[in-house]
Amino acid sequence: MENQFSKRLKELLEVEKISQKDFAKKVGVSPSCVTFWLKAERQPTAENLYTVSKAFDVSVDYLLGLKEG
Repeated sequence: MENQFSKRLKELLEVEKISQKDFAKKVGVSPSCVTFWLKAERQPTAENLYTVSKAFDVSVDYLLGLKEG
């Protein structure tokens, strides 16, 4: 079941043309963690949300689907 975070993460990875492995390294998590996020099998911690938002220069609200663009 896809959630807003996994949907937005997929979109951002495609737009930025960054691999899951490179992204995982950039935000300090394992590649399998990113896979779990993309499949909506696990949710990121608050710290992970902050790190992902900074990596893509977007707000946490955007990642959670609470705000557009």
